[in-house]
Amino acid sequence: TRIGTLPQPMSAKDFATHVARVLDTAVRYSGDKEVQTVAVCGGSGGDFMLRCHDADAYVTGEVRHHEWLAADHLNVIEAGPYATEVPVVDTLAAWLTEAFPDLTVIPYRDGEPYSVVK
Repeated sequence: TRIGTLPQPMSAKDFATHVARVLDTAVRYSGDKEVQTVAVCGGSGGDFMLRCHDADAYVTGEVRHHEWLAADHLNVIEAGPYATEVPVVDTLAAWLTEAFPDLTVIPYRDGEPYSVVK
């Protein structure tokens, strides 16, 4: 988990919209507190968010139902595992290629492995 500060405070809804746009994905969010300090954890990081008492918002890939209910102290943005992990794929691929030169590293970039209907 990493924590950072936005240059300007935002409403929870505006921040969720910003995350959706930047990660190019649909998001689910909860909370209505002003956001300036943000904690992030790619992938399924819902179990770590209850430790984020210094953050206004928490962005992660997956949150379980009971974690949503327990997170009344911060805004939560769930952006999906793929969207929260793919930003580091090239960096990780480079590290692996450097550490294991005989290994062929092929980053996965085919998008979510499922479709969403509503």
